[in-house]
Amino acid sequence: MSPSSTLPPIVTSWASAWNENRGEDLAALFAEDCVYDDLAFQGTWQGRDQVAWWVGRTHETLASVQVEVRTGFRTDDMVAIEWTFSGQLRVAPSGFAVPVTTILQLDRELITRNSDNYNLAAVLRQSGLPADWTPGA
Repeated sequence: MSPSSTLPPIVTSWASAWNENRGEDLAALFAEDCVYDDLAFQGTWQGRDQVAWWVGRTHETLASVQVEVRTGFRTDDMVAIEWTFSGQLRVAPSGFAVPVTTILQLDRELITRNSDNYNLAAVLRQSGLPADWTPGA
């Protein structure tokens, strides 16, 4: 059995939207007043428009964005996802691949909060960038 056949459907849709740079499709999985947290970069986006923007911005900043889901499960109002985030920052000499844990909070079938947890230091080290690098640098 393939991993995607055992995942909650919302996880499969979430990962596909990220991989295919379909910000509007990802945003459609979210409630109007949702919150999306990227804890590594300390970024927070609120509402569907900002979620869609974040997908596009990620694909502008990174080449070869890839979300590879390893496992995930759902309870009534929560989803946990373990996945590998890979790509190459366009300003970096090397690519990266880091493990991520994402927690989705749900209200019925819509995501109200997305919290991505991964190690920024590992992204920068693998990319060949200094530890104090920031996207505006």
